[in-house]
Amino acid sequence: MKSLKLLFILLVLTGSISAQWVQVGAETTTSQLWSVSFADASKVFAVGVNGTMVKSLDNGQTWSLVNHGLTTKNLYSIKFSSSQVGYAGGVGLTLLKTTDGGATWTSIRPNLPTTLLEYTASSLDFYDLNFTDDNNGYAVGFNGVVIKTSDGGATWTNYSTIGSGIYRSTDFIDANVGFLASHGNNLKKTENGGALFTNVTHSYTVTHFFDVQVVTPTVVIATGQPGIILRSTDAGTTWSKISTPNNTNVQLLNMVFVNSTTGYIIGQSGMLYKTTDAGATWEQMTAGTANALRGIDFNNGKGVAVGDLGTIIYYNSITTATPGLTENNIKVYPNPVKDMLNINADVKKITVRDITGKVVLLSETQQNINMAHLSRGIYLLQIQTAEGLIEKKVMKD
Repeated sequence: MKSLKLLFILLVLTGSISAQWVQVGAETTTSQLWSVSFADASKVFAVGVNGTMVKSLDNGQTWSLVNHGLTTKNLYSIKFSSSQVGYAGGVGLTLLKTTDGGATWTSIRPNLPTTLLEYTASSLDFYDLNFTDDNNGYAVGFNGVVIKTSDGGATWTNYSTIGSGIYRSTDFIDANVGFLASHGNNLKKTENGGALFTNVTHSYTVTHFFDVQVVTPTVVIATGQPGIILRSTDAGTTWSKISTPNNTNVQLLNMVFVNSTTGYIIGQSGMLYKTTDAGATWEQMTAGTANALRGIDFNNGKGVAVGDLGTIIYYNSITTATPGLTENNIKVYPNPVKDMLNINADVKKITVRDITGKVVLLSETQQNINMAHLSRGIYLLQIQTAEGLIEKKVMKD
């Protein structure tokens, strides 16, 4: 028992229990969510099937529905190029734009190339939007759609080759050199600003590519099925396969890099990986869900991932989630605890995780929780209040 208490003291002093992912927004929607994007440090939007759009004004902690009234078609991608300008796209060439930080949205589909708008043989859909600033960006998708704008979506250059593939993601090193992730064993590269994409050479069997990201001007990473991660360190000339924890074969659907070294990959069955060495190695994280995760984004140390059945998970690399909310504002006692733990705050939700990150207890709108049934050990409390989210370490005696 003394050794357990000593471990607890050391963990409190060193902060060796790192921030965790926690599920949020459970009552917001049950619709499948496909994509998420931060507009700024506090405002974040996500989109999904049947035109679903949700937003958070507190960096991803709480959520509400957005009634844009513009479409009931599936929205597969959302991208904010700045705090005010954002784009969302999906089925049937649906393309929406906001210029006031998401307060209002308009359809800019009529601005698309006539060749695409008049195509009736089958559906043309947008799967990924990639904007480097408010004016310059690409939209790619189903049935070989590749278009480019340099005036904020007012006009578009059409590079599509209808029927040539299902394009899931695109990213660029510079104005000319970029990559395209495609269904089938097709990872493509352009050297002329998207006018022509050709298959890159690699020696690996890939059912589908789902995402490609430029990490640095030389490091590029592509993910797909089955559980594939390919990495290039020479701007896409050669590629190597990176091993993943447990050698998983699930689809790896989306990724984001916070900086030139730290990144995250998400996928089916709640799969979540993290790298701190520019994708050379990956570690598995606990997502707290078995639902497929399809979209992920980060801003200022805070992350949000979204997926099936309206799943939204939130990550804060800073222990205190809200400015002004400090460890001293909230007390939990007694600590160590044998049975009832008290919290001196107006609690909206409490999530208790063990040292492995597994959720062992959930409680809402209670200022005391019964921990008598839990085993002895160290637990991490994530306490949601009206002011924000804060974490506390507790020892069960």
